[in-house]
Amino acid sequence: MIPIAYLIFQWHINEANTKSPTKMGSLPPTIPSENKEALFNPKKEIWNHQDSLIVSWLLASISEQILPELVGCETSHSSWSRVLNNYASQSQTKILTYKKMVQSQKKGTMSMKEYLALMKSYVVSLAMMGHPVNEDEQLMGITEGLSP
Repeated sequence: MIPIAYLIFQWHINEANTKSPTKMGSLPPTIPSENKEALFNPKKEIWNHQDSLIVSWLLASISEQILPELVGCETSHSSWSRVLNNYASQSQTKILTYKKMVQSQKKGTMSMKEYLALMKSYVVSLAMMGHPVNEDEQLMGITEGLSP
């Protein structure tokens, strides 16, 4: 049996080799000249090649479980947009969860070192997701968590 990742990769390679200018949309295949004749747009070929490289990189870096969701995507933009649409809500949920944990995590029976390390992990995770927590919010969350 052929692995699904290979089949999807092969589909994308075939798509990249048969991209038509009408599918791409962002660069016209021809450009008007001074005498109103259509001239070949050399940037279109370069753009197609770069887009194919980006699609290949996306396919190589995305897990096998996600690859089937990209079938039918013809450009790097459509591939990436589909990934964002399918997984952005999960990221938003994580962001909200970490923010809540910064505000409500109690020290309980943890040592101070464990508690501060846990709080730091929440703050670092939020920063990595593009939602940094300012120092005042960090201090407020930590001191609130110390109260019984």
